Amino acid sequence: MKKSLLLSAAIVAAGSAFAFQNVKPLLKSTDMLSVGPKAPAVSTVSAGSTRASGAIDFTYAQDLYGALALNGTTAGKTRVYMMFEMSPEDIQTYAGNKVTGFTVISPAGQNGAANTISEGRFFYSTTGESEDYTQTFTFSKSAYSSNVITLDTPYTITGEEETLCFGYSLLAPSGTLYYIPVDGEPNNNPETCWLNSSNDDSFPVANWMSAAADYGALYMTIKIEGDNLPENYAVVSAVDTPMYLPVNGDGVDVQFMIRNAAANPISSVEVTVSMTDTPDLVQTIDFAPLEYNGTAVLTVNGVKAAKEGFGTFGIAITKVNGEARNGNAYEAFVPAYDNGYETKIVAEDATGTWCGWCPGGIEALEYLKETCPNRAIAIGVHNGDAMAIDSYQDYIEAYVGGFPNVMYNRSISQTPTETYDNVCAFIDDVIDFFDFPAYANVELEGITNVSKTAAAVTAKTTFLFDTNVPHYLSFVIVEDGVGPYSQSNYFSSYGVKMNGWEKKGSKVSTKFNDVARYYEEFPGIRNSLPANIEGGVVNEYSIELPINKVKNNDYRAIALLTNATNGRIVNACQIDLSKDVTGVDSVGAENAVTVSGGIGEVLVSGATSYEIYSLSGSKVANKNLPAGLYIVVADGQTSKVIVK
Repeated sequence: MKKSLLLSAAIVAAGSAFAFQNVKPLLKSTDMLSVGPKAPAVSTVSAGSTRASGAIDFTYAQDLYGALALNGTTAGKTRVYMMFEMSPEDIQTYAGNKVTGFTVISPAGQNGAANTISEGRFFYSTTGESEDYTQTFTFSKSAYSSNVITLDTPYTITGEEETLCFGYSLLAPSGTLYYIPVDGEPNNNPETCWLNSSNDDSFPVANWMSAAADYGALYMTIKIEGDNLPENYAVVSAVDTPMYLPVNGDGVDVQFMIRNAAANPISSVEVTVSMTDTPDLVQTIDFAPLEYNGTAVLTVNGVKAAKEGFGTFGIAITKVNGEARNGNAYEAFVPAYDNGYETKIVAEDATGTWCGWCPGGIEALEYLKETCPNRAIAIGVHNGDAMAIDSYQDYIEAYVGGFPNVMYNRSISQTPTETYDNVCAFIDDVIDFFDFPAYANVELEGITNVSKTAAAVTAKTTFLFDTNVPHYLSFVIVEDGVGPYSQSNYFSSYGVKMNGWEKKGSKVSTKFNDVARYYEEFPGIRNSLPANIEGGVVNEYSIELPINKVKNNDYRAIALLTNATNGRIVNACQIDLSKDVTGVDSVGAENAVTVSGGIGEVLVSGATSYEIYSLSGSKVANKNLPAGLYIVVADGQTSKVIVK
């Protein structure tokens, strides 16, 4: 099984705080937040450094990336608040110690210009609804410089706090200035970067928003001192979760990231890997010493399962520096099997003609189709333009934070706005990442109905093993050659090479391929598969999909098989269909043979004889037929019909 840490930075970790951030993503401005210049590495103090014996600089951030600015503020009136919230585990870990100071970063102007904000206000809150303590401090004028402040009144962490937040506020400046420092490591812990604002200088109670998923953790540290600081303690901060575990053979290597949460350096951990109905795998791993908050990517070898099926995969640190510890445990629901089916790659490109960077998504889909034509399934998901459809909007709300955005099997996300070469290199890694067998397969058959208003399709799914893990089917109609419409193009204005778009104008008349015309339905059709799936048994599901938005004769139908527990696409299939080929055949000008689907039967007229077959090839009687797709041979002519 091939895996890529580069890709893991973009893996969608559904409901999990564990996701690798091995490379810094390119942060983009939004309607709410503007991104400032990157910080020079030399101007900051490492947030993970240990100050002295009995003291640590606590933070959820890694290295400083840069800073953000909140849009829509009024200079000198709007007070902007930023804070992080300690996890319950950390509150207990540091109970009995004192917070005696903090370090914050000075704002920066455009192109790294000097800071013009002179004053900030530190606070902590044990309710999240008011400031328990505030202290005014002065920012350095140097952009992105560290400001180390000692608290006039230290705070003792009791361990009884249900909520414990640390942060600071400042008045929005005039001019262009960026004052919310972040580490640029998007994560799924919203508590690591809360933001809000107020126009009356009062602490905001509601409407806090987290920037963590898009921009990473707030770059701020608090100094914790005391005699009860943890020693020989580490946590699992990310796991490159295997897409599956083999049952036989040598097993696979699993990479994970640890963070030193102890006041002393650590250089060794014992790791215990578990899987349902499988003996634990225990390995000791040595590494270069890590100071507090330092991280290391480690590998455990030979991971496999004892039997096929879904199970709970876990990884935990059980010893640090040889001392037994009960650190946090990462768990994920993972399938186990050996030989499976070819995995198709479904690319859903969230796009719009109004979006100037969206030609990057167009080129991403084309490159994927050219590179692996037999495995690629491309879907253009338009939003806010003439090709947008209501049936795909729930998907956009669930998965899309900005445009363009290409999702691969709803597992890996790409923002294709860098150079064409970089976009293609990322897709090459995507193809390599999905070079593993799938545990289920889906096949699709279909035909345009008699009235040419819908595609009658039947999906046949097969699983390798028995499972009661819920899975859904969903279906998409796509069309090529749609338009032309005027596509906005920023690549020409900014000179970013994108396979020729940089040489075109700011508006480009474009015909669009892979345009989604109908989607049934997100996240999937309930009861489209049995609650208890039997391995090796073919499950059939038939449905009619409207094609009223399809303008051309030719179109495609796509079946998506998704795991309902994590939303990921397990496998998919697409077929070419045409309005010119329907479920009716005419034989002769005078004696026309017509075949159509009825309720529980096939309707045949004008034929001297006919036979009906199921999709599996079995001959069936034309009475009380279950709903589905059937093959009809009438007077030697073959057609397909759907029975309701």
